[in-house]
Amino acid sequence: MNNIDKKAKTKWEKSEISFINFQNYIARKKDKFHLTLIDLLYISNFKGGNATINEPEKQIEEKLKNYSNILKKIKNKFQNKSLSEISKEELKELLNLVKKICDLTNNSKTKIDGFSVSYLSALLN
Repeated sequence: MNNIDKKAKTKWEKSEISFINFQNYIARKKDKFHLTLIDLLYISNFKGGNATINEPEKQIEEKLKNYSNILKKIKNKFQNKSLSEISKEELKELLNLVKKICDLTNNSKTKIDGFSVSYLSALLN
């Protein structure tokens, strides 16, 4: 195995550990859809640790309420159904909710400096 392959394997293994840590953290939360700064830090770590959240915690907590509300709507509407289990009409609703939450990352009132839509994709997953 060459050096590049070893590096990629090591990075993949570390990412897996970060992902498992994040899953364990979510499992311990009383309300897994109530987002906090800690969630963002876990996601940053899982996604490679290259994002710096650049806002005061109180400001972030306020903005995250918007994200949490949409995640709760998704959960309440679709429970844990897979995409193959929802109707075309439900799929349209889901896509609208996902678009709404993605739009939060671009809205000046809800955008969190250092938390882009690519980081949001980890939450949606």
